[in-house]
Amino acid sequence: MAALYRKFGIEMEGYINTHPDYLGIRDAKAKRDGSLRNNHWHRSMDEFGVEIATDPLTDFSKVERIFERMRVAGWHVDNHAGTHVHIEIADFSEQDKAKLLRFCKGIERIIFMFVKDYRNGNHYCKKLSDDFRKIFKPKENKLRRRSSSGQILYQTVMESRRYTDVPRDGLIGALQRNGFSVDNSKYYWLNVYGSRYKTAEFRIFHAVESLEDIRFFVTMAHNIVELVKHVSVEQLEFIILSLYESRDAQTMAANFLQLLGMDGEFNIIFNGPKACAYIEEKLKKKHLKRKQEASELMERVNRERIASLRA
Repeated sequence: MAALYRKFGIEMEGYINTHPDYLGIRDAKAKRDGSLRNNHWHRSMDEFGVEIATDPLTDFSKVERIFERMRVAGWHVDNHAGTHVHIEIADFSEQDKAKLLRFCKGIERIIFMFVKDYRNGNHYCKKLSDDFRKIFKPKENKLRRRSSSGQILYQTVMESRRYTDVPRDGLIGALQRNGFSVDNSKYYWLNVYGSRYKTAEFRIFHAVESLEDIRFFVTMAHNIVELVKHVSVEQLEFIILSLYESRDAQTMAANFLQLLGMDGEFNIIFNGPKACAYIEEKLKKKHLKRKQEASELMERVNRERIASLRA
């Protein structure tokens, strides 16, 4: 597994057949979760709904030991369970958080292709506001000003201590007070402001049944955060547009994993047919429109050439 430069934590929801008091996991703890059945942990039960929450980690070998203990305890999942991955963002400025929300809105449908459909539109995993697409658009608004480089800065957020001193409010509060329909409470699939930790919480992933699932989800979340931190707004916008120039969903997924440096380590496994169908239809319409535009351009050129010959 490629090196991870940031601390990470995982919350894995599911079921075990051993009472949680006797689970005996190091570097993690079992917690109750209200979204799961059998979460009261009566000793007469033969199945217990749990959330296995790891400590902040830097070493994936600890996850291997944790998951092995879960497996021995009879770990299994259903469509009420999910997986949350926390990635440390203690070094993120307000603008970095804005970049992360913007980029993740742009790649939202792509990630859902890798995630089982029951997470797509789930109450505990809501889609990000469409207004996150607009937060760096060059449009007149008292919240923004254009810098010499052409990048849109959030002057109120970036320069006013009134907002930047309140981390749970910050960007989101400033946007809401200036007419944007945005929110980032704990039940959105990407939680930047609702977490009590200095992390970005990716709530989008389905319940894990294997170590390979965990590796894939942790690596994806980690590498998205790393990319956003080290790439400009303009580059992120270009990446989103480029991904939607892909020939089909398979090519888009391959380009996405390559972008994140995951192409040599993980195979493409589509788990979300709903998102795949949406992407295929969107790309089909886009290519059809391009074909029509090219045909119309050729017809116009031919008409103008014929007209010039007759003149």
